[in-house]
Amino acid sequence: MDDVAKNLQQNPDSKLVIVGSADPKEKRRNLAAERAVDSKFYLTEGEAKQGIDASRIEVRTGSAGTKTAEYWIVPSGATFDSTGTESVDESKVKAIPDHPKPVAKKRAAKKAQ
Repeated sequence: MDDVAKNLQQNPDSKLVIVGSADPKEKRRNLAAERAVDSKFYLTEGEAKQGIDASRIEVRTGSAGTKTAEYWIVPSGATFDSTGTESVDESKVKAIPDHPKPVAKKRAAKKAQ
């Protein structure tokens, strides 16, 4: 993904389409969308600080049947053929950071003596 970010940084008029896919055997049905949204998060806000403008990235799901996300750089003036993909409603899919902050542990109460 770092190569994708570098390409977008060098070509500020290009856009990116991320197509997440899932293996049909995977139990969680939203994994394709999660993969795409997580990739967008990494490029826009993630710990790598790539700083890509989120408005340049479109998130979709596909039916490749693999546990991957594909990255399609769309040059200025070109269009992405979205046949076989569906747009992701990003308000319904939460991005999961690569390294989420650890959950604070509750301190054990001191025992009364």
